[in-house]
Amino acid sequence: MFATLDGAQKIAIISVGVLFALTCLMSILGYVYFQILFYTLAFFIIVHTSYRYITAPQTIRYHWLCVCLAAIFLVAADILWLFYSFILLASYDRYNFLNIAYIFPSLFVLFAISMFLYTKFKEMRAKAAIFALDSISIFLFIATILFNAIRNFDINLIFTSADHFTSFANIIINSLIAIITLSILINAGLIKIRVSGFYLLVSALLFAVINLYIYAIPCCIYKSTNVLYLICALVFMIGSFKLKTSNEIIVPRKNSSTVISKILPIITIIPLMVYGDFTSLVSVFILFVVVSHSIVSYYIKNSIATNEILQRELKLHAELEKIMHDRTNEFILANLKLQDISERDYLTGLGSRNFLIKNLKTAIESIGKQDELVVYCININNFRSINTSYGHGIGDRVLKAFGRRLVDICDSNEFISRIGADEFIIFAKMGKNSKSECLKLANTIKDGVQEHIFIDKYHFRLNCTIGFYITDYTSRKIDVSTAIKNAYRAMCFAKQKPSLNPLEYDEKIDKTVHINLQMEALIQTNEFEKEFKVFYQPIFDVKNKKIIDAEALLRWDSKEHGFLEASAFLDIFKNTEILSKLCDLTFEKTIRQISRWQKANITLPKISINIAPSKIDKMDFAFRAKNVLEKYNVDPNSIQLELTETVWTNSTKTVDQIFTILKDTGIDVLIDDFGTGYSSLTYIKRYDIKGIKIAKDFILDLATSKADRQIVKTVMQLAKNMNIKVTAKGVESKEIYDELLKLECYEMQGYYIYRPMNAEEFEEFLRNNPQTITPT
Repeated sequence: MFATLDGAQKIAIISVGVLFALTCLMSILGYVYFQILFYTLAFFIIVHTSYRYITAPQTIRYHWLCVCLAAIFLVAADILWLFYSFILLASYDRYNFLNIAYIFPSLFVLFAISMFLYTKFKEMRAKAAIFALDSISIFLFIATILFNAIRNFDINLIFTSADHFTSFANIIINSLIAIITLSILINAGLIKIRVSGFYLLVSALLFAVINLYIYAIPCCIYKSTNVLYLICALVFMIGSFKLKTSNEIIVPRKNSSTVISKILPIITIIPLMVYGDFTSLVSVFILFVVVSHSIVSYYIKNSIATNEILQRELKLHAELEKIMHDRTNEFILANLKLQDISERDYLTGLGSRNFLIKNLKTAIESIGKQDELVVYCININNFRSINTSYGHGIGDRVLKAFGRRLVDICDSNEFISRIGADEFIIFAKMGKNSKSECLKLANTIKDGVQEHIFIDKYHFRLNCTIGFYITDYTSRKIDVSTAIKNAYRAMCFAKQKPSLNPLEYDEKIDKTVHINLQMEALIQTNEFEKEFKVFYQPIFDVKNKKIIDAEALLRWDSKEHGFLEASAFLDIFKNTEILSKLCDLTFEKTIRQISRWQKANITLPKISINIAPSKIDKMDFAFRAKNVLEKYNVDPNSIQLELTETVWTNSTKTVDQIFTILKDTGIDVLIDDFGTGYSSLTYIKRYDIKGIKIAKDFILDLATSKADRQIVKTVMQLAKNMNIKVTAKGVESKEIYDELLKLECYEMQGYYIYRPMNAEEFEEFLRNNPQTITPT
């Protein structure tokens, strides 16, 4: 705080500090003249400096001036006292009337604080009752202390001498000052107190405390303790400095004022419990008053608080109603403006959204029994990159050229509209059962827009994605938005699977989109981990009658769709972040479960965990696998990862890094669905693959397909030559089982061998069949 003061202010504070020290020294040494001299000089500096800040142009602070007058009267009284007692050497009886002069400083301070309270009282408004209750609590607190202090004082002595009258008057006046200042400070949350006002209140409170200390001791008024007034005056001067600065409003700590206000009535009982004599009727009466006040105060404050909450709710409700009314008016005006907008797109000259809705509605309503209506939704692929790379000016010209290209491709019976930045709608009437014609037009549009577009020195070759929806006479009650929405959904789905472009809408798309949205929402909730469960399917060596491995399989126990196997939903999330999250969830849940089983000393086979192809190219799955194993303190030898042959499509550098990490971690790798992808025996040998799992596609028709038997036989011979193990997936019948035995393929997995089991069932199976388990 000292660093924020200017030079003159720092000099004033240092001067007062030095004079204060000298005054204390002179008081100790008994040099009364010098004590009063330094004391007077200090007060002169304080009053003179403060006055300069108090009397700023047009902003005279009269309550501050009252405090200055109090300081002047205090010093004057001390000087007169010194003059009579030490210079004239008069007897005490001749100048004890001067005691009356010490009442005036207290009165001026009381006036100052009262004026301060008056200026702030109007800010409290409805909360004035709380202030009054807190003031009464403080009054009872101080009054109880004073009552116990002066209970044995003879009231008749007050007017017998100036000493007694001055002491009594000062005690009453300074008690009032303390009550007012404490009430204001405690209710700082109700009254906006600035920094300067805070210093003023603190100085007044210190003044009151010093006076109560001095006048509560029955001795001569003039004593060395009056040097303490300099502390009050110094605080007052520092507060005056703030009058010409930012002088911010003090914001109390949240709820601090409320807490103090609530416990204040209880605090008033403390002095009575300390000093009170409950055998005294007066003490009992005071206790009754204090307790009654506490109960009434608590009731009134709660009522006020409840009313404030109600008023805030009413105000908020009124504001919300006003906002809703304003928004409603805005929407009405907006709709009126939209009705006046031309039915032509401002940029391309094609139909606008209004044009589309109006004419499509008419076309749907007029579909005949031999007619069909097709709605195409067309999106320009990667158009945003054109705006980003070449600017919006070039982008707008590309859109114009694209629109002209659509006009050239379509005939006059086909309506064209632009409904978004890079989205267009075309609808046209076709004959009944015209799906092939609809698809033909879609391909014509798709191929036609691919021709080069030249804009200045740039040339562009655009691609588009098309989804279309066909409706007929039986569906003529469908609304416009549904027709557009269905075409749009087909377009979005085709964007995710470009091989299907152009794509006709069907209900399967809705189901897929719904599942996708449901999954995205589920990921954000705590139910995500609960709904997905890991099942375990044993892999059986039929020759040795041993369970050598078990594969962890993900299942979705959906509240809406029921119990789903992974094949029912994983393809939907292919190449999406959702699939990545599902893989992470499966891996961690499996490792967590293995950790629990190991702690329970259950004999486990090696557990195989599938890694999605989309996770492999990111390579972070290898680091994550290592971290999860360390997190649950699971031996890497307890698991093996199943990778598909797509791993070989990554760069050699990436594949090297992946297998280096896995090898260093101690995790074995199997190749899943062997024979359906990029098969390479070189990679299997180079990266020390521990085994392969023949794809289910070659196993299901093994009993009837000579080609599949030959493929499986070849794979078995290759594996035998390379000394790696082979597992047949999808063993669903005895016929397949028998054929595999003939081919000497003994490691089998499928429903005919063992069905997948949840964690509880698999644990029971392991406990009941420990002799069949090949431990890791």
